[in-house]
Amino acid sequence: MSRRRGRYDHVMGIDPSLNGTGVCLANGETSHLELNSNKTNVVFGMSRVVRVVAYIELQMSRFARTHVCMEGYALHAPGRTHDKAELHSIIKLLALSRGIPIILVGPTTLKLWTTGHGHADKEQMIETVSTEWGVSVANDDEADAYALMKFGEAWLDRSISYPQEYRTEDALDKADYLLSTNELQTLAINFD
Repeated sequence: MSRRRGRYDHVMGIDPSLNGTGVCLANGETSHLELNSNKTNVVFGMSRVVRVVAYIELQMSRFARTHVCMEGYALHAPGRTHDKAELHSIIKLLALSRGIPIILVGPTTLKLWTTGHGHADKEQMIETVSTEWGVSVANDDEADAYALMKFGEAWLDRSISYPQEYRTEDALDKADYLLSTNELQTLAINFD
């Protein structure tokens, strides 16, 4: 496993969702795309996936990054399983085709690492991001994206220490690391 370590890593956190995708840039700036709420931004099917991917692609173009840290599948969550899988796959392809490795973190692992509880609710995530890192976020999607960015930084640079006993090497070791391949980068060039 090849890791790029050090304080010059720029990690982008992505909390992908069909209804509300959160993004955190390496400078700590958070944002989100909210779809299908209160009858605004109503899109369905593949149009929704395309809208989310376009949003993430725009955010990726805004800063230099060396890694993406994104939340993996919530395997037991109900509904739209195929759409969720397509969204995750396209985001992975988008990053990897640009030569950006991905740190993939399961939702339970992220919650455990962030709050100390693997089944923390949305409010606990928002509260922890606010109190632990002093960051004000608009919603749980942004809180998750910020936590993903911090998880990615810690994964890349194991010398970062936290006073919380639950932010352990064991939690970091549960993440998957996806590297780009020459074939994916060639595919991206051919599509440009």
